[in-house]
Amino acid sequence: MNTADFGEDRWKIIYGNYTGVQKKAIELVSATVSKYVPYCVVTEKSMLSLDDNLIFVGTRDDNKYIHNLVSCHDIKNNSFYFKVIDSPFAKNKQIIIITGSDDISVFYCSTFFADDYIAYAKPREDHQPYFRKLFKDKMPLYEVTSSPSVKTRGLWTWGHTIYDYRKYIDNMAKLRLNQIIIWNDYAPINASEIVEYAHEYNISVIWGYSWGWGKKFDVSDPDSLLKWSEYALKEFEDNYSSLNADGIYIQSFTETKDEFRDGLLIGQAVTKWINTISGCMLDKHPDLHIYFGLHATSVRNQLEFIRMIDKRVTIIWEDCGSFPYQYLPNKTDDFVSTLEFTRSIINLRENSPLGVVLKGHICLDWSNFEHQQGPYILGKTLQSKTNDLINNRKEIWHYIQSYWLKNGHLCQQIIGELADKTKGYANISALVEDGLFEENIWLPVALYSQMLWDCKQPFYEMLCLVAQRENVVLA
Repeated sequence: MNTADFGEDRWKIIYGNYTGVQKKAIELVSATVSKYVPYCVVTEKSMLSLDDNLIFVGTRDDNKYIHNLVSCHDIKNNSFYFKVIDSPFAKNKQIIIITGSDDISVFYCSTFFADDYIAYAKPREDHQPYFRKLFKDKMPLYEVTSSPSVKTRGLWTWGHTIYDYRKYIDNMAKLRLNQIIIWNDYAPINASEIVEYAHEYNISVIWGYSWGWGKKFDVSDPDSLLKWSEYALKEFEDNYSSLNADGIYIQSFTETKDEFRDGLLIGQAVTKWINTISGCMLDKHPDLHIYFGLHATSVRNQLEFIRMIDKRVTIIWEDCGSFPYQYLPNKTDDFVSTLEFTRSIINLRENSPLGVVLKGHICLDWSNFEHQQGPYILGKTLQSKTNDLINNRKEIWHYIQSYWLKNGHLCQQIIGELADKTKGYANISALVEDGLFEENIWLPVALYSQMLWDCKQPFYEMLCLVAQRENVVLA
């Protein structure tokens, strides 16, 4: 028998497809509503009665209620559609629609509901009290269609600085990020399960390893090029080809301020290096996606060579000037020239894929760094270790955050330039490593991610939006 009566004014969820990433969307919606109501939220595929407050989750194809309430013209390709209306089925009831053009867009819509709409809906018009009783008081009417400014939105990190890969990937998904580049000296032995988990959120996994980065050898010696070609191919075939990953990310010998190495211009030498090795690999694996991490510090005056890099290879530019390419977000002195250089690399290789790694977040402590000594298990660290680290990381994020509040609009300007000139096809990642991102969604990372999603939103509106999210942490 009941020992309490929570009344008849309830919210219920009607879904279309409880599998894959839509399952995650439905779970997020249910968890969000359950936070604010005392009753068990009924969640069904279909209902005999539509007399309650209802939340419809799914696509037009798999949820018949959404199909009847939403026109195909309302849902653009690669976008989500969110709407709160008065119910056409029952007096004094409401309907929330969470939908999108495909399964992942439905999930992104669920994150909008959980993070942005709830933050919008909670405040009242005055301060007595400040907040309404969500899902008890009437929910504010709302309608939005939203799609990303940048199609490939990612993070870059050394693998061993991820302490919990599931929580790291979960937080990426909440920010609507869809690519992770993970660099290692040795492939993790649990690499396949990381790929599998990321793919549940439609997050692509790019594994990074060296094509000469950090090693001593003579780049002018043909034998060196032959040995590295053999190594690169063997490493891929032995450790990465079977993982169902989405590509490899490589670095060579450009991370220097010198323009010459072993008597050769680095731009000329690295072009031959990348074209030779990638050519060998693509001959055997023509569907392989190769991402070449190129540091601008050594080749910015040698772009005539870089232009000739194989167009099947995506160049991912790093260290292109001041913030947002700098490790510290207060380094903005030559932003004008940084913007101009960004424009020059956008136009460098017509009809060729392009990307960047942005910095200014947090990186590993190179003063206390040791290369991996062999294969290892990635992202399964005891919670007690991360608890011990959190105060140190929070202190760093507090410092980083202060300059993102001041200079974040510069990052937005670079992202906007890349998005506009490539029609959204720039591959943009941010280096976020050893910052306990799996424990907290820090404000700078949330800001960066929102810039990728909507680079035209005014900066201070964006700042207000992400700062109000309950899952965003101000250090």
